[in-house]
Amino acid sequence: MPPMTPSVDIADRVDPAAIRAKLAGQRGPRFWRSLEELADSEGFRAWLRAEHPRLAEAVSLDRRDFLKLLGASLALAGLAGCSHPPRTQIVPYVHKPIGQVDGLPRYFATTLTRNGYAHGVLVRDNQGRPTKVEGNPQHPASLGSTDIFAQAAILQLWDPDRSQSVMHGNSVTTWDDFAAALTERVTHLHIHGGEGLRLLVAPTTSPTLIAQLAAFEKQFPNARWHVDDPSGMAGRRQVARCHFDLAKTIVSLDADFLSDPAAGVRYARDFTATRSPERGDAMSRLYVIEPTPSVTGSMADHRLPLASRDIEVFATRLAAQLGSDTASDTNGAHARWIDAVAKDLAAHRGASLVIAGGIQPDSVHALARAMNEALGNVGRTVEYAPSLLATPSNGDFSL
Repeated sequence: MPPMTPSVDIADRVDPAAIRAKLAGQRGPRFWRSLEELADSEGFRAWLRAEHPRLAEAVSLDRRDFLKLLGASLALAGLAGCSHPPRTQIVPYVHKPIGQVDGLPRYFATTLTRNGYAHGVLVRDNQGRPTKVEGNPQHPASLGSTDIFAQAAILQLWDPDRSQSVMHGNSVTTWDDFAAALTERVTHLHIHGGEGLRLLVAPTTSPTLIAQLAAFEKQFPNARWHVDDPSGMAGRRQVARCHFDLAKTIVSLDADFLSDPAAGVRYARDFTATRSPERGDAMSRLYVIEPTPSVTGSMADHRLPLASRDIEVFATRLAAQLGSDTASDTNGAHARWIDAVAKDLAAHRGASLVIAGGIQPDSVHALARAMNEALGNVGRTVEYAPSLLATPSNGDFSL
């Protein structure tokens, strides 16, 4: 009987004191790919060899050997997966679609909506099946680019779990049944002005749907319609339109503008255009103050983790430092951060930008606008315009 490998106590595989000593000499942000990289000690490797010997051998491989092993595995998996499709009879079209050439894809210009905002895209169609989504170069919101949401939109057509029919409670029904039930209630609704009728819609900027909602309110004055918008962005009357390609100093107050549902694709193009060394001038500088990591925060030159409830205090002190009409104590927390950001903003008047996140309260947005006005940014790097999102006349946004 072969001798047993001595077991290693799991508690000994990681030494917290050694980890703290390892981190004590570090300066600035540092990221790890895994906990094993942080706790790479002989105790951990001994435990790994005792408990998972096969995994220990894989971990001991260097990068080149690992890639060789991975490539060989994929090649063998590809060979094993090769098979001929079942023999079926090909049936020709009875009426072939106009303009279709067999074997060649077709492209259609359309729009995809996210949080009510439309993005112009080009959809590739193969034999009547949409297979790829790309940005429309002629659409100002994308300029030929897309984001992960547009790329994944094609999967909605092949989702077996999506609703396949109209539902009444837990029962499957049809649109004809819905129309019949609605017709039966129309007389009662007209008599009482729509009392008891509720309509729930997603955020929308569609002029056609907005006109239909206005007609709905006129025909049923006692009915109510609501916008399903947990973020509360649909309730704002004013929105900021930013020109990141003209900004040299950018301050984000919990604003993930690179993933903005309205213009994230365009903002990403404009922002990255100012970060290219090939332009010849100085690159823009980005300060991000946010409670949780975001795409924009990962691109920041300087990032300050701050609780969401404390961002308003930070914005108030920053506005006071810039000389706006907001009075505040500038000797509180993060005074060095506020002083450095204020100096950088003041050095780029008319070429800076302060933007507040959608989930922040109206007071933070008001502070951001006050700072942009004090810096002379309005009309240059930022513009303020009425929101295009549909708004219920009674002010109800979500149930």
